[in-house]
Amino acid sequence: MSAKLLLADDSLTVQRVIELTFAGEDIAVVTVTGRDEDDATTATLDDARERLLARHVTASYVEHAGEPADMLVEAATSRGADLLVVGRRDQDALKRLVLGSVSTKVLYGAPCDVLVVR
Repeated sequence: MSAKLLLADDSLTVQRVIELTFAGEDIAVVTVTGRDEDDATTATLDDARERLLARHVTASYVEHAGEPADMLVEAATSRGADLLVVGRRDQDALKRLVLGSVSTKVLYGAPCDVLVVR
């Protein structure tokens, strides 16, 4: 039985994790939009789809709108994910303190293991 792997949409996350995937794995690539990112989101999904198909890995592609951390935790919960992989962006300390980071919120809220990719 393959593990359920959930990838957040960050293109760097997808690029790094795709190298670790194998045919037959249950993978979902989740994108969360809330700002003017429609073109970037489409490009990221297209890139992920091409890379996974090149490795003979099929995946589902899911798009959510809302607050990224909440949507990723919700997706991991509803899909019964075994592992949620998220990227980490470097933010200055003040911005991180005021706004928090998606990866930190996901670490504390996810119902499964979380891998943060730098």
